Amino acid sequence: MSAKRSNVRKLFAQSSHYAIGTALSLFVHLFTFPVFTRIFSVADYGMLSLITVTISTVLSLSKLGMTTSAVRMYEESHNEDGEFTAGNYYSTFFLTATSTGALISLGYAAFVFFFYDKLFHSPWAGLFLFTSLIICCRTVNAILSSFLRAGQQTKLLNTFNVIRAYAGSGLSILLAIFFIKGLWGFYVAQLIVECAALFFLFRYLARRHTLTRFQDFSLPLLKTSLKFGLPLVGLEFLNHILTFGDRFLIQLFCEPDALGIYSVGYNLASYVSNILLVPLSFAVTPVLMETWTREGEEATRLFLGNSTRYVALVFFPVLAGFIAVRGELLLLLASSKYSEAGTIIPFAVVGVGFFALTNVFNAGLIIHKKTGKILLHSFIAAVLNIGLNLVLIPKFGIIGAAVATVIAYGFFFVAISISSFALLSFPLNYQKMGLYFFFAMTMAFCTSLVTVENLALALVCKIVLGILVYSALVAGFDGEVRKLSLKVLRNKTLKGVFSGD
Repeated sequence: MSAKRSNVRKLFAQSSHYAIGTALSLFVHLFTFPVFTRIFSVADYGMLSLITVTISTVLSLSKLGMTTSAVRMYEESHNEDGEFTAGNYYSTFFLTATSTGALISLGYAAFVFFFYDKLFHSPWAGLFLFTSLIICCRTVNAILSSFLRAGQQTKLLNTFNVIRAYAGSGLSILLAIFFIKGLWGFYVAQLIVECAALFFLFRYLARRHTLTRFQDFSLPLLKTSLKFGLPLVGLEFLNHILTFGDRFLIQLFCEPDALGIYSVGYNLASYVSNILLVPLSFAVTPVLMETWTREGEEATRLFLGNSTRYVALVFFPVLAGFIAVRGELLLLLASSKYSEAGTIIPFAVVGVGFFALTNVFNAGLIIHKKTGKILLHSFIAAVLNIGLNLVLIPKFGIIGAAVATVIAYGFFFVAISISSFALLSFPLNYQKMGLYFFFAMTMAFCTSLVTVENLALALVCKIVLGILVYSALVAGFDGEVRKLSLKVLRNKTLKGVFSGD
């Protein structure tokens, strides 16, 4: 079996683990989404989104870039000829993440206590203060999860994440409806589940590795990790500003209901992100670094070029299909009071698409540790996004916010690609990728011709028709994919498919 095919097979095998886990988590979100859009008012749903965004934004700072560094440094720390030992690896990352999580959570709580009411004149300051506890727990959970991800324990990691998602959603509904009603019930449930997750994940890893041995703490490893990870702190924070900064500006410039409508549109679009971005981004970095470290530059180029084509095969129809069925999804999942969010979804989905692709096209910058350049591009994109929002939201409302975000995402993708290709270029099959894009557009057009009054039936018909049309076009015009598909139908394993057996 060629190295190229073996690594591509590993990428897609591990991506499939993340995809299955993401799909199972997505199912519970699709279940809870219509529950929360109905039990909360439009304004309260907007506040729910804003608080959640605030948690994730502060979390991007509290992690201190250590979760990405943990993945990057795993191979070097577990190599017999490496400078650091496995004991150095686990103790250094865990102790650092625990300390920074506690300190930054305290800083966030102090900011809320002294300044929140002055900025937003909102009655929810107490709830924002409470969420500092959730941030602290999630910071530690993030580093523990990174140990599993770095070790490519994808099945275990996704099983754990699915259980946490279902437990969190179920308990949130229970408390929000029956016991601690409203948003307080939702976030109390989130804290309970995060604490339980921390307990069980720590116990699992502590039985196999030394996590809290101060003698194994390595200052040189910490310095190396911070040098790599600190730019990613700014990067993740700026990415949150790029993605979610418009929520705060909408709250300042628009009516309360506008934030709820906008959040629903973007939350639905985030499901596309969960389908595409999470499996791809979680799987690609460990396999990419393994290929680069063990097989060299040429194998890495071939791996990236081959992977990009198969990503495009799935990427384009998912985006086009989601846009095509957005009307039915909104009415079924969120009810008619959020129908205006349909105008937001196309912009949101395209923006998510640009962002998802950067996880492949930034390979050269990641390999050569040029995270400073990623940070620079993210900073420019975030400033561009905020500037456009300040101009467009007062004039066009939430449509202006959506337009601003997709422009900023597009700039970020182009800038990252140019910088990364200067360090490590890889072949792109533009003909095949263009063909997949055309097939996806044809599929979307065909689904638009479906006219069925029953919403659920219309959605099913559009999805089934879309899959049939796209599959038929790809099978008819792409001989290589058709050949691979026939092998699968003949009960060949993925290993056999990618090895050419």
